[in-house]
Amino acid sequence: MNRLDRISAILVQLQSRSVVRAADCAERFGVSVRTIYRDIRTLEQAGVPVCGDAGVGYSLVDGYRLPPLMFTPEEALAFLTAEMFIEKMTDPHNSSHFRSGMDKVRAVMRGAGRGYMEGLDGRISVHRSRRTPETKTDGPLQAIMRSIGDRAILRMEYTDVEGRISQREIEAVGVAFSHPCWYVAAWCHLRNDYRCFRLDRIEGLEPTGRTHTVENHPPLKELINYEDTNNKIIMKINSIEIKELDPIEVVALRHTGDYSGIGAAFEKIGAWAGANSYWPLGPRMMGIYHDDPSAVPPSELRSSAALEAMPGMEPGEGMMRYTVSGGKYLVMNAEVTMSEYGAAWSSIYTEVATRGLKEDLRDHYELYISCVDATQGPDAPWIVEFRVPVKK
Repeated sequence: MNRLDRISAILVQLQSRSVVRAADCAERFGVSVRTIYRDIRTLEQAGVPVCGDAGVGYSLVDGYRLPPLMFTPEEALAFLTAEMFIEKMTDPHNSSHFRSGMDKVRAVMRGAGRGYMEGLDGRISVHRSRRTPETKTDGPLQAIMRSIGDRAILRMEYTDVEGRISQREIEAVGVAFSHPCWYVAAWCHLRNDYRCFRLDRIEGLEPTGRTHTVENHPPLKELINYEDTNNKIIMKINSIEIKELDPIEVVALRHTGDYSGIGAAFEKIGAWAGANSYWPLGPRMMGIYHDDPSAVPPSELRSSAALEAMPGMEPGEGMMRYTVSGGKYLVMNAEVTMSEYGAAWSSIYTEVATRGLKEDLRDHYELYISCVDATQGPDAPWIVEFRVPVKK
Protein backbone atom coordinates (compact mmCIF):
# COMPACT_ATOMS: atom_id res chain seq x y z
CA MET A 1 0.00 0.00 0.00
CA ASN A 2 1.40 3.39 -0.98
CA ARG A 3 1.44 6.37 1.39
CA LEU A 4 -1.57 8.14 -0.14
CA ASP A 5 -3.74 5.01 0.15
CA ARG A 6 -2.59 4.50 3.74
CA ILE A 7 -3.41 8.09 4.74
CA SER A 8 -6.85 7.74 3.14
CA ALA A 9 -7.43 4.49 5.02
CA ILE A 10 -6.41 6.16 8.31
CA LEU A 11 -8.94 8.92 7.63
CA VAL A 12 -11.66 6.30 7.08
CA GLN A 13 -10.71 4.70 10.41
CA LEU A 14 -10.92 8.06 12.16
CA GLN A 15 -14.45 8.53 10.81
CA SER A 16 -15.56 5.05 11.86
CA ARG A 17 -14.12 4.88 15.40
CA SER A 18 -14.20 7.09 18.47
CA VAL A 19 -10.46 6.62 19.10
CA VAL A 20 -7.76 5.26 16.80
CA ARG A 21 -4.44 4.15 18.30
CA ALA A 22 -1.26 4.65 16.29
CA ALA A 23 0.03 1.22 17.35
CA ASP A 24 -3.09 -0.46 15.92
CA CYS A 25 -2.68 1.39 12.61
CA ALA A 26 0.99 0.46 12.44
CA GLU A 27 0.15 -3.21 12.92
CA ARG A 28 -2.63 -3.11 10.34
CA PHE A 29 -0.56 -1.41 7.63
CA GLY A 30 2.79 -3.01 8.41
CA VAL A 31 4.66 0.22 9.13
CA SER A 32 6.28 1.78 12.18
CA VAL A 33 4.39 3.83 14.76
CA ARG A 34 6.60 6.78 13.84
CA THR A 35 5.33 6.53 10.25
CA ILE A 36 1.73 6.71 11.50
CA TYR A 37 2.59 9.83 13.52
CA ARG A 38 3.86 11.46 10.30
CA ASP A 39 0.67 10.42 8.47
CA ILE A 40 -1.49 12.01 11.19
CA ARG A 41 0.50 15.25 10.90
CA THR A 42 -0.09 15.18 7.13
CA LEU A 43 -3.85 14.98 7.74
CA GLU A 44 -3.66 17.89 10.17
CA GLN A 45 -1.71 19.99 7.66
CA ALA A 46 -4.40 19.20 5.07
CA GLY A 47 -7.04 20.77 7.33
CA VAL A 48 -8.52 17.61 8.88
CA PRO A 49 -9.37 18.46 12.53
CA VAL A 50 -7.62 15.61 14.35
CA CYS A 51 -7.40 15.73 18.12
CA GLY A 52 -5.50 13.50 20.51
CA ASP A 53 -1.96 12.65 21.50
CA ALA A 54 0.71 10.15 20.58
CA GLY A 55 0.54 7.15 22.89
CA VAL A 56 -3.13 7.75 23.74
CA GLY A 57 -5.07 7.83 20.49
CA TYR A 58 -6.56 10.11 17.87
CA SER A 59 -10.10 11.11 16.94
CA LEU A 60 -11.90 13.61 14.74
CA VAL A 61 -13.50 16.74 16.18
CA ASP A 62 -17.21 16.08 16.79
CA GLY A 63 -19.36 17.01 13.82
CA TYR A 64 -16.65 16.66 11.18
CA ARG A 65 -17.64 14.31 8.39
CA LEU A 66 -16.62 13.77 4.78
CA PRO A 67 -19.12 12.89 2.03
CA PRO A 68 -19.78 9.16 1.50
CA LEU A 69 -16.73 7.39 0.09
CA MET A 70 -16.68 5.20 -2.99
CA PHE A 71 -15.92 1.53 -2.38
CA THR A 72 -13.19 -0.13 -4.40
CA PRO A 73 -14.11 -3.26 -6.43
CA GLU A 74 -12.14 -5.35 -3.93
CA GLU A 75 -14.10 -3.89 -1.01
CA ALA A 76 -17.39 -4.53 -2.81
CA LEU A 77 -16.39 -8.16 -3.39
CA ALA A 78 -15.48 -8.54 0.29
CA PHE A 79 -18.92 -7.19 1.30
CA LEU A 80 -20.68 -9.69 -0.98
CA THR A 81 -18.60 -12.58 0.32
CA ALA A 82 -19.40 -11.59 3.91
CA GLU A 83 -23.10 -11.36 3.04
CA MET A 84 -23.14 -14.93 1.71
CA PHE A 85 -21.21 -16.25 4.71
CA ILE A 86 -23.43 -14.53 7.27
CA GLU A 87 -26.59 -15.73 5.52
CA LYS A 88 -25.51 -19.39 5.68
CA MET A 89 -23.40 -19.52 8.84
CA THR A 90 -25.39 -17.42 11.32
CA ASP A 91 -29.00 -17.48 12.46
CA PRO A 92 -31.80 -15.93 10.32
CA HIS A 93 -32.34 -13.09 12.82
CA ASN A 94 -28.72 -11.94 12.49
CA SER A 95 -28.56 -12.39 8.70
CA SER A 96 -31.72 -10.29 8.18
CA HIS A 97 -30.07 -7.35 9.97
CA PHE A 98 -26.95 -7.76 7.83
CA ARG A 99 -29.01 -7.79 4.62
CA SER A 100 -30.67 -4.56 5.76
CA GLY A 101 -27.25 -3.03 6.35
CA MET A 102 -26.03 -4.20 2.95
CA ASP A 103 -28.99 -2.47 1.29
CA LYS A 104 -27.81 0.77 2.88
CA VAL A 105 -24.26 0.15 1.62
CA ARG A 106 -25.62 -0.34 -1.90
CA ALA A 107 -27.71 2.83 -1.52
CA VAL A 108 -24.65 5.06 -1.02
CA MET A 109 -22.76 3.53 -3.93
CA ARG A 110 -22.88 5.34 -7.22
CA GLY A 111 -23.08 4.37 -10.87
CA ALA A 112 -20.35 1.92 -11.81
CA GLY A 113 -19.81 0.76 -8.22
CA ARG A 114 -23.44 -0.21 -7.78
CA GLY A 115 -23.41 -1.95 -11.16
CA TYR A 116 -20.28 -3.86 -10.20
CA MET A 117 -21.98 -5.28 -7.11
CA GLU A 118 -25.14 -6.14 -9.05
CA GLY A 119 -23.02 -7.99 -11.61
CA LEU A 120 -21.51 -10.13 -8.86
CA ASP A 121 -24.82 -10.99 -7.20
CA GLY A 122 -25.44 -14.71 -7.59
CA ARG A 123 -21.77 -15.38 -8.39
CA ILE A 124 -20.75 -16.22 -4.83
CA SER A 125 -22.13 -19.20 -2.96
CA VAL A 126 -21.54 -20.59 0.54
CA HIS A 127 -22.75 -24.10 1.36
CA ARG A 128 -23.35 -25.57 4.78
CA SER A 129 -21.77 -28.99 5.23
CA ARG A 130 -24.04 -31.82 6.33
CA ARG A 131 -22.11 -31.82 9.63
CA THR A 132 -22.79 -28.13 10.37
CA PRO A 133 -25.27 -27.77 13.26
CA GLU A 134 -28.64 -26.34 12.27
CA THR A 135 -29.04 -22.70 13.30
CA LYS A 136 -32.09 -21.66 15.32
CA THR A 137 -34.48 -19.05 13.96
CA ASP A 138 -34.01 -16.95 17.11
CA GLY A 139 -30.34 -17.84 17.62
CA PRO A 140 -28.42 -16.19 20.46
CA LEU A 141 -25.74 -14.37 18.43
CA GLN A 142 -27.44 -10.95 18.41
CA ALA A 143 -28.39 -11.16 22.10
CA ILE A 144 -24.82 -12.08 23.04
CA MET A 145 -23.34 -9.21 21.03
CA ARG A 146 -25.80 -6.76 22.64
CA SER A 147 -24.82 -8.02 26.08
CA ILE A 148 -21.15 -7.36 25.30
CA GLY A 149 -21.91 -3.76 24.39
CA ASP A 150 -24.18 -3.29 27.42
CA ARG A 151 -21.89 -5.24 29.79
CA ALA A 152 -24.96 -7.26 30.77
CA ILE A 153 -24.88 -10.61 32.57
CA LEU A 154 -26.81 -13.35 30.75
CA ARG A 155 -28.55 -16.40 32.17
CA MET A 156 -28.65 -19.54 30.02
CA GLU A 157 -29.20 -23.29 29.98
CA TYR A 158 -26.24 -25.13 28.46
CA THR A 159 -26.02 -28.72 27.22
CA ASP A 160 -22.52 -30.18 26.92
CA VAL A 161 -21.35 -32.83 24.44
CA GLU A 162 -22.37 -35.64 26.80
CA GLY A 163 -25.92 -34.30 27.17
CA ARG A 164 -25.47 -32.85 30.67
CA ILE A 165 -27.57 -29.72 31.29
CA SER A 166 -26.44 -26.89 33.53
CA GLN A 167 -27.79 -23.45 34.43
CA ARG A 168 -25.18 -20.72 34.10
CA GLU A 169 -24.73 -16.97 34.29
CA ILE A 170 -22.08 -15.55 31.99
CA GLU A 171 -20.35 -12.28 31.14
CA ALA A 172 -19.76 -12.53 27.40
CA VAL A 173 -16.39 -11.23 26.18
CA GLY A 174 -16.53 -12.08 22.46
CA VAL A 175 -17.68 -14.54 19.82
CA ALA A 176 -15.58 -16.66 17.47
CA PHE A 177 -16.29 -18.97 14.54
CA SER A 178 -14.31 -22.19 14.07
CA HIS A 179 -15.98 -24.33 11.45
CA PRO A 180 -18.57 -25.64 11.81
CA CYS A 181 -19.65 -23.83 14.99
CA TRP A 182 -19.94 -20.42 16.62
CA TYR A 183 -18.59 -20.03 20.16
CA VAL A 184 -18.85 -17.40 22.87
CA ALA A 185 -15.94 -16.75 25.25
CA ALA A 186 -17.25 -15.63 28.62
CA TRP A 187 -16.64 -15.34 32.34
CA CYS A 188 -18.69 -18.17 33.83
CA HIS A 189 -20.10 -17.50 37.31
CA LEU A 190 -20.66 -21.23 37.86
CA ARG A 191 -16.99 -22.11 37.27
CA ASN A 192 -15.58 -18.77 38.42
CA ASP A 193 -13.32 -18.76 35.36
CA TYR A 194 -13.36 -18.08 31.62
CA ARG A 195 -15.07 -20.71 29.48
CA CYS A 196 -16.06 -21.19 25.83
CA PHE A 197 -19.58 -22.30 24.86
CA ARG A 198 -21.02 -23.50 21.57
CA LEU A 199 -23.94 -21.31 20.54
CA ASP A 200 -26.01 -24.22 19.17
CA ARG A 201 -26.01 -25.78 22.67
CA ILE A 202 -27.42 -22.68 24.38
CA GLU A 203 -31.11 -22.54 25.33
CA GLY A 204 -33.23 -20.01 27.22
CA LEU A 205 -30.79 -17.12 26.95
CA GLU A 206 -32.02 -14.03 28.83
CA PRO A 207 -30.57 -10.94 30.54
CA THR A 208 -30.43 -10.94 34.33
CA GLY A 209 -30.71 -7.18 34.71
CA ARG A 210 -27.26 -7.06 36.33
CA THR A 211 -24.01 -5.74 34.87
CA HIS A 212 -20.57 -7.32 34.67
CA THR A 213 -18.80 -8.01 37.94
CA VAL A 214 -15.36 -8.14 36.26
CA GLU A 215 -14.24 -4.57 35.62
CA ASN A 216 -11.93 -5.24 32.65
CA HIS A 217 -12.16 -8.50 30.75
CA PRO A 218 -9.08 -9.45 28.70
CA PRO A 219 -9.25 -9.12 24.89
CA LEU A 220 -10.86 -12.01 23.01
CA LYS A 221 -7.55 -13.00 21.39
CA GLU A 222 -6.19 -13.75 24.88
CA LEU A 223 -9.14 -16.04 25.63
CA ILE A 224 -9.36 -18.16 22.48
CA ASN A 225 -7.11 -20.81 24.02
CA TYR A 226 -9.46 -21.25 26.99
CA GLU A 227 -11.72 -24.25 26.68
CA ASP A 228 -14.56 -25.84 28.57
CA THR A 229 -14.61 -29.56 29.35
CA ASN A 230 -15.50 -30.42 25.76
CA ASN A 231 -14.50 -27.75 23.25
CA LYS A 232 -11.53 -25.66 22.28
CA ILE A 233 -12.35 -22.65 20.16
CA ILE A 234 -9.53 -22.55 17.68
CA MET A 235 -8.16 -25.51 15.71
CA LYS A 236 -4.94 -24.71 13.86
CA ILE A 237 -5.00 -25.72 10.18
CA ASN A 238 -1.52 -25.69 8.66
CA SER A 239 -2.40 -26.47 5.03
CA ILE A 240 -5.11 -27.82 2.70
CA GLU A 241 -4.05 -29.05 -0.73
CA ILE A 242 -4.78 -31.65 -3.39
CA LYS A 243 -2.19 -34.42 -3.56
CA GLU A 244 -1.58 -37.54 -5.63
CA LEU A 245 -0.88 -40.23 -3.01
CA ASP A 246 0.69 -43.67 -3.27
CA PRO A 247 -1.12 -46.77 -1.92
CA ILE A 248 -0.24 -47.68 1.68
CA GLU A 249 -0.13 -51.27 2.92
CA VAL A 250 -1.18 -51.53 6.55
CA VAL A 251 -1.81 -53.99 9.34
CA ALA A 252 -5.35 -53.21 10.46
CA LEU A 253 -7.71 -54.12 13.29
CA ARG A 254 -11.35 -53.68 12.30
CA HIS A 255 -13.96 -51.99 14.50
CA THR A 256 -17.69 -52.20 13.79
CA GLY A 257 -19.98 -49.64 15.41
CA ASP A 258 -20.04 -45.91 16.03
CA TYR A 259 -16.79 -44.30 14.93
CA SER A 260 -16.29 -42.82 18.40
CA GLY A 261 -15.69 -46.35 19.72
CA ILE A 262 -12.55 -47.02 17.68
CA GLY A 263 -10.33 -46.15 20.66
CA ALA A 264 -10.33 -49.74 21.95
CA ALA A 265 -8.96 -50.96 18.59
CA PHE A 266 -6.15 -48.40 18.77
CA GLU A 267 -5.26 -49.52 22.28
CA LYS A 268 -5.11 -53.17 21.22
CA ILE A 269 -3.01 -52.63 18.09
CA GLY A 270 -0.71 -50.24 19.96
CA ALA A 271 -0.12 -52.81 22.73
CA TRP A 272 0.52 -55.50 20.10
CA ALA A 273 3.13 -53.30 18.35
CA GLY A 274 4.87 -52.66 21.66
CA ALA A 275 4.89 -56.32 22.72
CA ASN A 276 6.44 -57.31 19.38
CA SER A 277 8.98 -54.46 19.29
CA TYR A 278 7.48 -53.00 16.10
CA TRP A 279 7.50 -49.36 17.22
CA PRO A 280 11.29 -48.93 16.61
CA LEU A 281 10.62 -49.77 12.95
CA GLY A 282 8.80 -46.43 12.67
CA PRO A 283 5.36 -47.42 11.37
CA ARG A 284 2.89 -44.58 10.92
CA MET A 285 -0.46 -44.91 12.69
CA MET A 286 -3.73 -44.38 10.82
CA GLY A 287 -7.46 -44.27 11.47
CA ILE A 288 -9.40 -45.53 8.43
CA TYR A 289 -13.14 -44.97 7.87
CA HIS A 290 -14.84 -47.28 5.37
CA ASP A 291 -18.47 -46.07 5.42
CA ASP A 292 -20.47 -42.86 5.05
CA PRO A 293 -22.06 -42.11 8.47
CA SER A 294 -24.93 -40.28 6.76
CA ALA A 295 -25.89 -43.46 4.86
CA VAL A 296 -24.98 -46.31 7.23
CA PRO A 297 -26.52 -46.85 10.71
CA PRO A 298 -24.03 -46.16 13.54
CA SER A 299 -24.10 -49.80 14.69
CA GLU A 300 -22.95 -50.95 11.23
CA LEU A 301 -20.18 -48.43 10.55
CA ARG A 302 -16.81 -50.01 9.72
CA SER A 303 -13.49 -48.45 10.67
CA SER A 304 -9.94 -49.68 11.25
CA ALA A 305 -7.10 -48.80 13.58
CA ALA A 306 -3.99 -49.41 11.50
CA LEU A 307 -0.21 -49.30 11.40
CA GLU A 308 1.82 -48.94 8.25
CA ALA A 309 3.12 -52.43 7.36
CA MET A 310 6.90 -52.57 7.80
CA PRO A 311 9.24 -55.42 6.69
CA GLY A 312 8.92 -58.39 9.05
CA MET A 313 5.64 -57.20 10.57
CA GLU A 314 3.09 -60.02 10.82
CA PRO A 315 -0.57 -59.37 11.72
CA GLY A 316 -1.64 -60.35 15.22
CA GLU A 317 -4.84 -62.04 16.36
CA GLY A 318 -7.91 -60.59 14.67
CA MET A 319 -5.79 -58.34 12.41
CA MET A 320 -5.34 -58.32 8.64
CA ARG A 321 -3.20 -56.84 5.92
CA TYR A 322 -5.00 -54.15 4.02
CA THR A 323 -4.09 -51.72 1.23
CA VAL A 324 -5.31 -48.15 1.44
CA SER A 325 -5.85 -46.97 -2.12
CA GLY A 326 -3.67 -44.29 -3.65
CA GLY A 327 -4.81 -41.58 -6.05
CA LYS A 328 -6.12 -38.05 -5.80
CA TYR A 329 -6.92 -36.78 -2.28
CA LEU A 330 -7.67 -33.47 -0.63
CA VAL A 331 -5.27 -33.41 2.33
CA MET A 332 -5.60 -31.13 5.37
CA ASN A 333 -2.73 -30.88 7.86
CA ALA A 334 -4.02 -29.67 11.24
CA GLU A 335 -3.11 -29.54 14.92
CA VAL A 336 -6.05 -31.00 16.83
CA THR A 337 -6.97 -32.16 20.31
CA MET A 338 -9.21 -35.15 20.94
CA SER A 339 -12.31 -32.94 21.07
CA GLU A 340 -11.62 -31.33 17.68
CA TYR A 341 -11.65 -34.31 15.29
CA GLY A 342 -15.30 -33.78 14.35
CA ALA A 343 -14.67 -30.11 13.57
CA ALA A 344 -11.59 -31.06 11.52
CA TRP A 345 -13.56 -33.48 9.34
CA SER A 346 -16.29 -30.87 8.89
CA SER A 347 -13.67 -28.35 7.78
CA ILE A 348 -12.21 -30.57 5.09
CA TYR A 349 -15.64 -31.67 3.80
CA THR A 350 -16.61 -28.00 3.52
CA GLU A 351 -13.41 -27.38 1.57
CA VAL A 352 -14.32 -30.24 -0.78
CA ALA A 353 -17.66 -28.54 -1.51
CA THR A 354 -16.13 -25.06 -1.78
CA ARG A 355 -13.64 -26.26 -4.39
CA GLY A 356 -16.35 -28.02 -6.38
CA LEU A 357 -14.75 -31.43 -5.83
CA LYS A 358 -16.57 -34.77 -5.65
CA GLU A 359 -15.80 -37.47 -3.11
CA ASP A 360 -15.43 -41.04 -4.36
CA LEU A 361 -15.81 -44.45 -2.69
CA ARG A 362 -12.24 -44.94 -1.49
CA ASP A 363 -11.54 -44.91 2.24
CA HIS A 364 -11.28 -41.63 4.10
CA TYR A 365 -8.53 -41.70 6.70
CA GLU A 366 -6.39 -39.90 9.26
CA LEU A 367 -2.61 -40.17 9.17
CA TYR A 368 -0.98 -39.23 12.47
CA ILE A 369 2.15 -37.22 11.74
CA SER A 370 3.17 -36.60 15.35
CA CYS A 371 1.49 -38.11 18.37
CA VAL A 372 1.52 -37.33 22.07
CA ASP A 373 2.04 -39.78 24.88
CA ALA A 374 -0.21 -40.22 27.89
CA THR A 375 1.94 -37.99 30.10
CA GLN A 376 1.00 -34.92 28.04
CA GLY A 377 -2.69 -35.22 28.88
CA PRO A 378 -5.83 -35.59 26.74
CA ASP A 379 -5.78 -31.96 25.60
CA ALA A 380 -2.32 -31.98 24.03
CA PRO A 381 -2.52 -31.39 20.25
CA TRP A 382 -1.62 -33.97 17.61
CA ILE A 383 -0.49 -33.10 14.10
CA VAL A 384 -2.80 -35.07 11.80
CA GLU A 385 -3.38 -35.29 8.06
CA PHE A 386 -7.06 -35.71 7.19
CA ARG A 387 -7.33 -37.31 3.74
CA VAL A 388 -10.50 -37.29 1.63
CA PRO A 389 -10.44 -39.11 -1.76
CA VAL A 390 -11.76 -37.01 -4.64
CA LYS A 391 -12.56 -37.81 -8.23
CA LYS A 392 -10.27 -36.73 -11.03
